[in-house]
Amino acid sequence: MATATQRFMSFALGKGDDNEVQRIFSLSLLLYYVIAGIIIILAEVIGLPFLITQMNFPDDRWVAVHWVYQLSILSFCINIIRTPYTASIIAYERMTFFAVISIIENVLKLTIVFMLVLFNGDKLIIYAILMTAVIGITNFIYYFWCRKNFPTCSYNYFWDRNMFRSLLGFSGWSMFGSLAVIGASQGVNIIFNIFTGVLVNAAMGIAGQVQSAVTSFVSGFQTAMSPQLVKLYAAGEIQQMNTLINMTSRLSFCLIFLFGMPAIVYCRQALDLWLVEVPEFTLQFSQLMIAFSMIEALSAPIFFSVQATGKIKYYQILISLLLLLNLPFTYVMLKIGYSPIECLAIRVVLQFIIHLARVIYLGKIFTFDLRKYSKEVMGRAFLLILMVLPFSLWLLNRDINVSLLSVFGFILFNLHNMALVYLVGIKTEERELLNSRIKHALKIYH
Repeated sequence: MATATQRFMSFALGKGDDNEVQRIFSLSLLLYYVIAGIIIILAEVIGLPFLITQMNFPDDRWVAVHWVYQLSILSFCINIIRTPYTASIIAYERMTFFAVISIIENVLKLTIVFMLVLFNGDKLIIYAILMTAVIGITNFIYYFWCRKNFPTCSYNYFWDRNMFRSLLGFSGWSMFGSLAVIGASQGVNIIFNIFTGVLVNAAMGIAGQVQSAVTSFVSGFQTAMSPQLVKLYAAGEIQQMNTLINMTSRLSFCLIFLFGMPAIVYCRQALDLWLVEVPEFTLQFSQLMIAFSMIEALSAPIFFSVQATGKIKYYQILISLLLLLNLPFTYVMLKIGYSPIECLAIRVVLQFIIHLARVIYLGKIFTFDLRKYSKEVMGRAFLLILMVLPFSLWLLNRDINVSLLSVFGFILFNLHNMALVYLVGIKTEERELLNSRIKHALKIYH
């Protein structure tokens, strides 16, 4: 949703029209208040009865479940209201503030975990309350900072039926796609809960944390590139936009490759250090979710580019239907006796098919060189995976516990991957730029 609003703002900024940006902000803020209200109604009228009648939880935990559910709805709505402010920061490319506030938010969330030992009572309820408080505090920081730094981030009543319809249509289709993403991921969790209970949900929750840790290294880079793609499209600089799409996809994959492959290979050792008792399926779920994220990293620039064109209706319908295929596949597979691991593996395969669909769709609506993308991005990504596979399989087949030997193997594996990215993953001009940056940094150091 933030990307959808940012698209309109970046487009207006690309044309140098600050008044248009301010009008977009005011209308989008009104729109997101309406959406938040609809979410609350749906969550209470449909979501709560489903939670009570269909989901499996221990009988003595229903009070905690209810608290967490209600506070999750509140947090979600706060985040929706924050959307125009987040979009403004991205559109104006103030990524330093974006990074700093993200670090502050995550430090506060980590602090909450340590603070739990100071409180008596139900830890889960206290955790949910404190998490909601952090989100609320962060929202106020966004509000005051944007009001101070961007004159366009002040709400002035403004009504333009055509603009509102454009915003509603674009944000509505973006939200439709987002709901499909949520449905595909959380829908699988619900199906797992119905068939297998809460332990598999716990494994999925841990796998999600591992996935978030790995993707955090690339998400900021992709967010920074998003407004550039929109501005290039608005200025009609299509060739430069093509170059940026390929570069962003390629570097996104290289970044997540550097963090993701060691996480896959050394996942068991990391989980043993992190958890006292590792739930069943956690290792396999974590590895599969990292593989899922590596494919998804390729897709983000394609998604941003489709949004830049504004032609998202049929894109969202196509991709959403493909995403939601995951639910009937999972249900049928569990019904006939397959394990949750095999169900999640199908989701990874489906994600690769979805990526191909995104690329082909962009080629249909936009002057996009599919052959060049296949060679510069997909070809290099495939070659990296092919070259790292023998070493990875050898390490995975070694039953190495957390020790000095495993640390040495981890360092060696990372050096091996860095060499592959340097030699194969990036292009010659990117390699030369990296060399010059390294030389400049060494000169400063000396």
